[in-house]
Amino acid sequence: DVAVYMNFSNYEELAGMSAGLTWSSSDVMLDSVSFAGSRVEFIENKITTIDNTAHTLAHGLFRLPPEPLVAAGSGLWATLWFSVDPSAMAQVVTIDTLFIAPGVELMFSDEIGNSIYPQFFAGSITINEVAENCISGYISDVNGGVEGATVELLDETGVIATTTTNNDGYYEFCFMMPPDGGYTVRAYKDGYYPETTGNVNLPDTDVNIVLEVLVADVTP
Repeated sequence: DVAVYMNFSNYEELAGMSAGLTWSSSDVMLDSVSFAGSRVEFIENKITTIDNTAHTLAHGLFRLPPEPLVAAGSGLWATLWFSVDPSAMAQVVTIDTLFIAPGVELMFSDEIGNSIYPQFFAGSITINEVAENCISGYISDVNGGVEGATVELLDETGVIATTTTNNDGYYEFCFMMPPDGGYTVRAYKDGYYPETTGNVNLPDTDVNIVLEVLVADVTP
């Protein structure tokens, strides 16, 4: 989840506030809006409508006596909680103000109903594309690389990927995911004892395994 903090400043006491917001990409979704710890947390009458299809948030609040007015000052209005599509490409998602029919716009109002139109500074969410990370190495015996060996990559749930070595005994597993640890690599082929190496971290391009030739039982 990504938290976007929406702050505001006011020089007069306020009785009401509203905002229409939009974001520029379907790769993020607005999951919730929180007023915890904000300057307007005490106001009970809040209306918040999220439309992830249209990429919009319509929000308004107004105090009802005996609630106090929003005092002059600066600080947090709301926290917007977004989730990001794991397959999203690298991009900057802009969050800007928007008029939402029939009448939601960025506006403050004072105690007698005068409208105040504050300046708005757009926000953003920066999505960094996850780099490809690899676990790779060579499967060999005393004579060199072992072609056609089966190599498995395991995590705590079991086998998550399988591949076969090339004619040089080389193998690799590559993933679009951040660095991680706790993997195991297992290699085997007919005529050899299987071998395993653990505590492998992603990325690691030097996970080499030497197979031992299987010795057949000989009956004299």
